[in-house]
Amino acid sequence: MKSISEEPERVSGWGLAGRVCATQRPRVLNLAAAPLRVTPRAARREEFDVMILLGIILILLAALLGLGGLWLTTSGDHTRFTVSGPLGMSVEMSPAALLILGMVAMGLLWAGWWLIKYGTVRGLSRRRERKDLERERREQERALAETNAKLGRDRESAAEAERRREEERVREARLRVEADRRREAGREDEVRRLAADRDAAVRDPGQPGGPGSAGPGWTGPGGDSGAPPPRP
Repeated sequence: MKSISEEPERVSGWGLAGRVCATQRPRVLNLAAAPLRVTPRAARREEFDVMILLGIILILLAALLGLGGLWLTTSGDHTRFTVSGPLGMSVEMSPAALLILGMVAMGLLWAGWWLIKYGTVRGLSRRRERKDLERERREQERALAETNAKLGRDRESAAEAERRREEERVREARLRVEADRRREAGREDEVRRLAADRDAAVRDPGQPGGPGSAGPGWTGPGGDSGAPPPRP
């Protein structure tokens, strides 16, 4: 029992193209082996949100320190300042300490503002990078699809051309075999005809032109046919 892959080659002349189409599968390029390494969106957003929140906290702390220093400078003696706590505690501060407190407040304000600015700018930059990466990924997918489609068309065209060439070779071979068969049959018919004529001539020796005849149309003396007269 013949297999399916052998039958088209014997009958329809598929040959190599049929075997290629029947056994090979189209190769597809795959870019998933090298994925784009992108930090998860939620983790990046959480990081920037924490930075912005920390900056806001530092700004609020600097504002509280600044208000406290302002309140101390506007009340009591300007050489020593006493700050009463909620639990009965009191702290005496000199102008130098207040200056240092103001510097700390300004530093906290600057740090908070820098954190807010950095988190906002980096968040916008990350979003732009993410959009660029998504656009590049779409372009790569589109280029991959176009490449696969072109490869598929080229493979189909090559298989079709090979199939046609194989069919043409098979057709020419069949025509040559048929012509040889006709010539051989003609020669055999000619040989049989000549053999039949020779056999017929051998079976009828008295037939004009056959063996033992005196020649066509010869008659003896008196109009009787017979052997030729003897020589004098």
